[in-house]
Formats: sequence, structure tokens, C-alpha cells
Amino acid sequence: MKWTCCSLLAVLMLGLAPGLVWTAENSMTLPAVNFLEGKTISSQEVWMPTSTDGAPSARYVPTLVWTGTEVIVWGGSPHTEAGGRYNPATNTWTAMSTEDAPDPRSQHTAVWTDSEMIVWGGVGTTQYKTGARYDPASDTWTPTAVPTSISPRRRHSAVWTGEAMIVWGGHNDSDDYLHTGGLYWPGTDTWQEISVDAAPSPRTDHTAVWTGTEMIVWGGWGGADDLATGGIYDPGTNAWSPTEMLDEPVARYSHTAVWTGNQMIVWGGRVSGGYTNTGARYTPGDPGVWTATSNEDAPAGRDTFAGVWTGSELLIWGGWITGGPTNTGGIYSPASDQWRAMLAAAAPEARYSHRAVWAHDSMIVWGGLDGANNELDSGGRYFPDWSGIFNDGFELGDMTAWSASTP
Repeated sequence: MKWTCCSLLAVLMLGLAPGLVWTAENSMTLPAVNFLEGKTISSQEVWMPTSTDGAPSARYVPTLVWTGTEVIVWGGSPHTEAGGRYNPATNTWTAMSTEDAPDPRSQHTAVWTDSEMIVWGGVGTTQYKTGARYDPASDTWTPTAVPTSISPRRRHSAVWTGEAMIVWGGHNDSDDYLHTGGLYWPGTDTWQEISVDAAPSPRTDHTAVWTGTEMIVWGGWGGADDLATGGIYDPGTNAWSPTEMLDEPVARYSHTAVWTGNQMIVWGGRVSGGYTNTGARYTPGDPGVWTATSNEDAPAGRDTFAGVWTGSELLIWGGWITGGPTNTGGIYSPASDQWRAMLAAAAPEARYSHRAVWAHDSMIVWGGLDGANNELDSGGRYFPDWSGIFNDGFELGDMTAWSASTP
């Protein structure tokens, strides 16, 4: 069965291509789908590899932020001050300037402000309370002010409020677990210490989400035990209130949490005795309400994985499961409280301690460690609906250069 230019375009846009085999009859003018050549499209999901040409050096636990047009990768282990910008529309990398960049580090945080990436904290030759703002438009770094009352830390959390970055928790070079933090305003390059009154207990490897008005912290490792407690911080009043404990999920750390617009979804992580594939949705209020997520068809329990929110679903991929790293994933819909498996065909190689972001129509994963603990400089893009490949500004070129046939 042959497809004409117009009929092929309709198939691509309507997502009606499952069961087709793609072949290229002459020169390629569709860089987005070169990777499909000779492959059977058996579902509406697609994995597309990210280019390794010009990619940053292999590393794990880097930070990734999405700017709206690019993914910025920075830092990670082995400790480095180098990074790169990935453009999914062209599948190309651009190296970042290192002039005035922060000292090489990992276990730091990064947030996107709508115009700059702010990097802060982490560990390198020492633990840091320094950072910098990176402007991709000018490829320049500007050091952030150094707070006087906020201690160095790693494995903390950071969220962006729309005006300020909030950092909280973590672990310092005296082996102390922290329940302190601060607000950083890039507009004035100033810091404010966060109140510790009624703050959650000290911890690391927790999660933090921004609701639009408050930061919710939950879970983590307290130095002796995994935690099932949390707190809600209001920067307007500089005050904490506890999260509800009734029906809370089992204690855990190295899990994921996302904000849906009205709920926080917590899933996975490390628990006493292993890994969990359980989760819950938290609705803030007085009192807040925990609702367990369905466990039917959920992915295997794991930690050090990636989780992103698409705007309607939670995507889980990779991580460490019983037996080693995995390249499997799952998709959770809070609207139906149902899980479904993520496409495994053509997924990147199994890994853990990688990072991921949601980029309009796809999840982009990059970096991490493989089963032999080798650092990786590879990644992939996952499209829940593969017609999204053509939403990124690719030139369709000569459509007659492509044919589709039933297998």
C-alpha cells in the first residue's frame, strides 16, 4: 500500500499509522523520522534517540530544564562545569560557555525562570552555597549573591514561584540533615532565610512541588529512617503547616512528585526493605486529603528514575529496580486512576540517576548510569502520540520521498 503526499500527511497528523513499515526511497528530507526507516509502527507511541554528536560529556545526576525551545543540561558527576543545550526541533546540541560558570558540581538544583536557568548548591571539591544564573540568549553566566545565613548543601530541593527560587532541606558537609532554606530573588540578587517554625523534620532525597501559591515538601530520608511526613510553605507569610497524615502513603525517599494543577501525585521510590510501586494523590485543604493511586498495571517499584507531568498524565521511566537498571516505564492518568505500560521498543538503554523534562509533546531523557555504572551521554524522546514529531518545526520536505506499506 503506497501513500501519496496528502494521504501520508493525513495519516501522520491523525495518528493512524500503526502497523505500517516506513522506507525511504531517496534522499532524506525528514530528519525527525529518519530513525523510523524500516521499522514497524505498531502503536501511536514512539521513542526517538537524541543525537550524541556534540552532546555534553557522559554524566549522571545532571540537572535538566526546559526553556520552551531547548533543554539545558548542566553539571553532574563526574563533577563538571560544562553543559549543553539540546534543540529537539533539529536534534542538535550547542555547547555552553563556561566563563563565570559555577564551580564543577553535582547534586545541585536548577530552576527555569522563563528567561534564565538558576543553578545553586551541590557538591564538588566541597559543598556549596554558591550558584549562578545562565542566560541562553547571550550564552552568559552571572554569579548569584552568596547567602550569609543559609548553609551549603546538596541533595536539597528547589522550586520556582514565578518571582523567587525556594531552596530547602538537604545534607551538609558536617553530615547534618537540614530543615532550613531560603528564597532567592534574581531581580534584586538577594536572599531571605525561611522560617524553621513548624517546618518538616530535616531530610534529603525528598520532593517539592509549587502549587502556584505554596510549596509542598514530602517524604525523604532523615538520616535514620525514610519519611512519610511533609509540610506546606507559604512564602507570603513565611510560615509552614503540616501535610495531612491520615491515609498518607508509605514512607519513602528517591521518589517522584508532580503538581497537576490541583493535586500532588507521589509515586515510587525506596522504602524499608526495597522499592515500591505505590503512590497517592494529595489534595491540599483544611484538612488535606490523600487518595491512593491504583496499583493495577503499575510499573515495577524503583528509585532514581525520572517522572514528568504532561499536563494530563504522569510519565515514569527508567531507574533502579530489583535486579538492576531498567528501560521500562508507565503512564498514569489521574482522571481515570489507571496505569498503562509505556512503549519499550526503541527505548534508550536501561539506566538510573538520569534526568527528564516534558517538552511540549514529548518527554526528553538524558544521561545517567548503565548497569555497569558507566556514565552515559545518550538519551531519547518519548512521544505518547507520535504525530507530535511534526509539531516541533521540522520541515516536511518532499513527502513523496517516503512510502508506507503494510507488513
